[in-house]
Amino acid sequence: MTTEASGKIALWKSNGYANNTLKIASYPEINPLLNFNNALILGINDGIHGYELWCISSGGSKTLIKDIYPGPSSGLGNEIVIFNDWLFFKGTSPSGT
Repeated sequence: MTTEASGKIALWKSNGYANNTLKIASYPEINPLLNFNNALILGINDGIHGYELWCISSGGSKTLIKDIYPGPSSGLGNEIVIFNDWLFFKGTSPSGT
């Protein structure tokens, strides 16, 4: 990941060679990155849904897993854990609960 002049964070993918290193997307917030069930799981603030849980498949398609707190407010907390083939994460509301 890199930070752009706009202040957004860029997400990149690479196979280790410069000619195969591509920027996937840029968002105000991207964190953390986890490999789970052959997909990339990450928290993204896309400016529309707030900071929520997203999945990028091995084919490159991006899917919002769940808008925990619908609308522009953030619903994803700051911890994601994989345990016994399940993904656990903290959810939150604008009031912090």
